[in-house]
Formats: sequence, C-alpha cells, structure tokens
Amino acid sequence: MARMVKSCIQSILKLVNSVMGMLGIAMILYALWLIRVWQRKMDDHFPFGDSDNPAPWFIYTFLGLGITLCVITCSGHIAAATANAMILKALGPDQYYDSDDDYTTDRVPLLQNSAHPPSYVVGDPVYGSKSATWSIRINDKV
Repeated sequence: MARMVKSCIQSILKLVNSVMGMLGIAMILYALWLIRVWQRKMDDHFPFGDSDNPAPWFIYTFLGLGITLCVITCSGHIAAATANAMILKALGPDQYYDSDDDYTTDRVPLLQNSAHPPSYVVGDPVYGSKSATWSIRINDKV
C-alpha cells in the first residue's frame, strides 16, 4: 500500500513539474510576442524614433517569471532524477549487504585491522634548554 501511495505521489509531482515547465515556456513565448507587438505599436506612433516612452516593465516582469518557472522546473527535474537514482541504489538487490570483505586490505589501508609497529623507536621526548639553565651557563662563563 505504501509503495502504491509513493508511486502515486511521484506521478503527481512529475505531472505538476511538467505543467510548470510548459507554463514557463508559454509565458516566455507570450512575453516575446508582447515585446514584438509593443515595438510595432511604438514604430507606428513614432516613426522617426524620437520616443521617450519607458520600457514596458510588466512585459519584462512576465518574461522574468517565465524564465524563473523554467529554471525551477529544470532544478526540480534534476532533483527528482537524483532522488530516484539514490532510491534505486538503496532498494537494489543488495540493499542489506554491507561488507568490507570485498576489498583487499593491502589496497585499502583504512580497512586494515592489524596495526603494524613503527619502524622507528620512540623514546623520551627531548625538550630544548630552559631559560634558567641558559642564563646560569652564561653567568658562569662571564
């Protein structure tokens, strides 16, 4: 039952994503058509190009919204494809298989269980001379 609900929700999300993409493309095409019509009307009213009319902000806003919808749709498509790939990998035939035995330990050093002794000897740490003994030695020589 849960698998059927999940499949239904995924199908609905894909449908909504497709509708958003088509709506974004339609908005872009309509905005481009509006820009073309607006430019023709401006050329008819001002044939010598001495128009100081402001740009049609609503048309550019409509164009920007269409582009934004297309970008959201593309990122939704990428996210859905990535999520499906991860789910298919997790639900694959070896979903409960988790073993490090497939790797040889000489090729993957983090999987080595045995700790090799270092090839050098570690002794007591040697610290530099202290300032008190340094000043005593200097005073003894003077």
